Amino acid sequence: MCTLVKKSQKLETLDKDLKVYKLMKRKAENGMIISGFKRFPYQKGKLYKTKIAEETSVFNMIPFDSEERNILRKYLMEVYNDPALYIGSGFHSALTIERLKSNLYYNNVIVECIIPKGSQILRGIDKNLIVSNQIIINEIVFNNSEN
Repeated sequence: MCTLVKKSQKLETLDKDLKVYKLMKRKAENGMIISGFKRFPYQKGKLYKTKIAEETSVFNMIPFDSEERNILRKYLMEVYNDPALYIGSGFHSALTIERLKSNLYYNNVIVECIIPKGSQILRGIDKNLIVSNQIIINEIVFNNSEN
């Protein structure tokens, strides 16, 4: 999964913690929470760090969903003077639970997370999507297999 950002956008450093939400999968046999795209296993309460980086392979540029794909088309047509980049490396999340619900499938969960103060972030062209270099998984706030 990638997040679309304006090429001219600079990394922002948070001056306070930011609550976000992440779409994950839950492995039934052990209850482990794993990321939906890269299948990375997460532990609740642990701080994870990575680098934010542009996706350079056109084959890996995957919009978050059809809504972001439509934003991309509109953006490239109307604002071509500020080209877009796909950010592939980093922790991808959303600012609201509602932004993620249209992408829920069986055994998906939405987890509340914290991007800690001092983290670097890029905000997507879709203002509800964000990529960060640090994240802490707090708790499951929506469980699709129970609803």
